[in-house]
Amino acid sequence: MSAHTPGPWREIDGYRVYSALGADSGDGAEADSNDAWCICICKGDEVPMTGWGGTQVPLGWGPTTANAKLIAAAPDLLESCKALDRLVVMVDCLQEFHPVVQKARAAIAKAEGRE
Repeated sequence: MSAHTPGPWREIDGYRVYSALGADSGDGAEADSNDAWCICICKGDEVPMTGWGGTQVPLGWGPTTANAKLIAAAPDLLESCKALDRLVVMVDCLQEFHPVVQKARAAIAKAEGRE
């Protein structure tokens, strides 16, 4: 699996997600000082289309914007899960098999393509 484009990411205009200016693309190439890497476009012709009862219908701007914001937060969420996992290893009083820890580890594995 190739590495994801490092964060931070942010959503722009409710449907485009970009990395920071000058960020590494994940394959070593860097964005220049005038542009950032476009990570994701959550938009079809107007809004993303989704299937409903066998017919393609617009997803809508509300979910599209929410999806863009969640995608933009992904690097921060991944780092938070990794920090929680490191904390569990360092502090004996935490239950290593607590459901929150298990979910964090599952999320890390999914993000890293190990699931």
